Amino acid sequence: MKFALSVPSMAFLLDSAWIGNIMARWAFLVVLLGAFGVISAGLISIHFAEIRAAGEWTPAPISTPPPTLTPSPTPIPSVRAIYAIPSDMTYDARYERAISEALLNVQNWYSEQLDGSKFEIGEPFPQTCELEEMAVAFQGVRGFHKVIESVQHCAPVAGFSEWHTWVIYVDVPVPCEDGDTAPAFRLGRGGDGVVILHGGDVEGLLRHTYQPCPEWPLPKDGRWEGGLAHELGHAFGLPHPPECYASPETCGDQSLMWTGMYDYPDTFLREEDKEFLLGLSFFKGTQ
Repeated sequence: MKFALSVPSMAFLLDSAWIGNIMARWAFLVVLLGAFGVISAGLISIHFAEIRAAGEWTPAPISTPPPTLTPSPTPIPSVRAIYAIPSDMTYDARYERAISEALLNVQNWYSEQLDGSKFEIGEPFPQTCELEEMAVAFQGVRGFHKVIESVQHCAPVAGFSEWHTWVIYVDVPVPCEDGDTAPAFRLGRGGDGVVILHGGDVEGLLRHTYQPCPEWPLPKDGRWEGGLAHELGHAFGLPHPPECYASPETCGDQSLMWTGMYDYPDTFLREEDKEFLLGLSFFKGTQ
């Protein structure tokens, strides 16, 4: 049997064959490109792995902004105060307040003398420290060093410190009656970065005209704060006026580092003493 195709039918068949051929080619091309991509990615991965293994390349880390650092405050040298209580003495809140007020007053006095430069006072002030020994343990010739040893559980007190000058009020009575002990009494003095004052000094801050011993001269109102200011000067490194060593009985110097301590606050720092103090780190940057 023979069939005849009309012209329009043949054209449709030709168009369909052509379109099918084009689609087949595109499909082959897509498959070919996909295979090439897989092979390329594998080769690249293998190459990077070889580079990493050889140590020739390390991927750069993701760039992140550095953290903002807050600089630590620079330590400031300061005067630290301690109210030390022997085991046979009792805490007195009035003493604590008196020590605090006296140190603030002396700080202001030095600031006035030095045109605004002043030493800083460290916290807490004063620090309370209960001692294991009785008061009599500190009345001998080693009393000064004994106090330093006995407060170590409260604070690292030491001489020649770069950061602290220490003021210690230890509630030890002055041994007035004992003629053998009194000359050996070593409290109530300062030097090399440490001041140690006794019970008479702290009682004098409360009762300005207090006499620890009957034979002592009747003090003026500012004598006990003046004693603190004077001994603190020694702790900072100030000496007595050199010319007064030769003839102490006739030396007329009225500065703080001589007899002016008894007239405090109506006294002064010598010019050479001011120059020395302003060269210390304790008085720098505190105007």
